[in-house]
Order: sequence, then structure tokens, then C-alpha cells
Amino acid sequence: NPQAPLTTITMDQPYVIEARYKRSFLVNVWTPYGSATGNGFYDESSVAQISILNPEIEVDPGQERKGFSGWDSGNARVLKIEDQDSNAGQNLMLFVDKPITVTANWKTQYYVDLTSLQGETSGSGWYNLGSLAPISVKKPSTPPGAWLTYAFVGWSGDFEGNLPNARIVVTGPMRIVADWRDDYTPAIFNSMILAGVGAVGFVIFKNTRKRPALEKALNP
Repeated sequence: NPQAPLTTITMDQPYVIEARYKRSFLVNVWTPYGSATGNGFYDESSVAQISILNPEIEVDPGQERKGFSGWDSGNARVLKIEDQDSNAGQNLMLFVDKPITVTANWKTQYYVDLTSLQGETSGSGWYNLGSLAPISVKKPSTPPGAWLTYAFVGWSGDFEGNLPNARIVVTGPMRIVADWRDDYTPAIFNSMILAGVGAVGFVIFKNTRKRPALEKALNP
């Protein structure tokens, strides 16, 4: 086998045997989080395929995580960057013509947690450090005939504001609470309606009692 480093030949004539070598270069893949594949020696002019295996790493569950944001391959010749599972550039293909060092870049993300005893919130989730997070809360619907509803007071916790819709700068993990107060406006409105209905009913009742006497006076 002429390709094997150790082989045997039958000496039936004189031979000149030359050992030939091909060059290989080290592709060093480094990531501060998770793990990656593709590290090792590659033959010259071959293609190295590199992948990040864990594109999202929670360093503090429910609070902080690291998200893969791309590769730094220096001046290496990039042949192709493939997307996988919506993580842009998770797979990388490089042409190996020299030693290469590839570094995985990561971004810091924090979790914004919205809570509310009333209504429905929107905006909870993971956000990049320094990004703007839109948060909002919807007032609970008031069923017909209700005597009590709720009025939005404002946000408390890691953000303070009095508007139900806001945009906040994410600088760390945030817990934000939507505060409400009792609103008896429906009760006042319903009371006015009932009072009006009662007044109309009383007038009708009085007119009904007066009619026989009036008819008797007109028709003796």
C-alpha cells in the first residue's frame, strides 16, 4: 500500500523508495461558551467545516444568557456561512491554506419578566443588552352589569412609568409589575341608570293612580 506509512515490498529487484509528505495546517476553534466542532489539522487546500453546538447558554437561569452572534475568522478565506435553527452563521466553511484561528462571538441577553394581577401583559422575553424592549398591558374587559373594574396606575419594580405602553432600555434582568386600583365608575353609572329607571317608574305609577280619578271627574 503506497499510501500507508508502514508497508512491505517484495525484493525482486533494486528499488528507490522516497517518502513523500503533504502539508497540513491547524484550525484552532475557540469559544468562551458552549462547545464547537471543527478544531484540528486539515490538509492544505482542503475545507474545514466548523459548527457551534449550543447557540444559547443560560449562565443564570431565567436571568441572563449568552447568545451566539457569529464567527471571527480573521483573514481566512470563508467559503460559506450556513444558517441553522434560525441562528445566523452557526455553521462555517473555510478554505485551509495556512494556520487559522476562529473565535465564536457571543452577545449578552437578559430576561424581562412582566407580571400583572389584572389584564394581559405583552413584552416578556429575552433581549440583548442595551436594546429597547416594548412592554404593554391591556385593561381587563368589563362584563355587562359589572359594578367594579380596574384602572391602570403604573409600572413598578425595575421600571417606573404611568403609561400602559412603554419602551425600556434593557441593562440587566428586569422584573416589572403592572399596578391597578379599584375603579367604581361602572357602579356609579349603573346606580344612575337604576335611579333613572326608578324615577320613571314612580312617575308612571303616580300617573296610573291619578287616571281613574280624572276619568271619574270627566264622566260623572
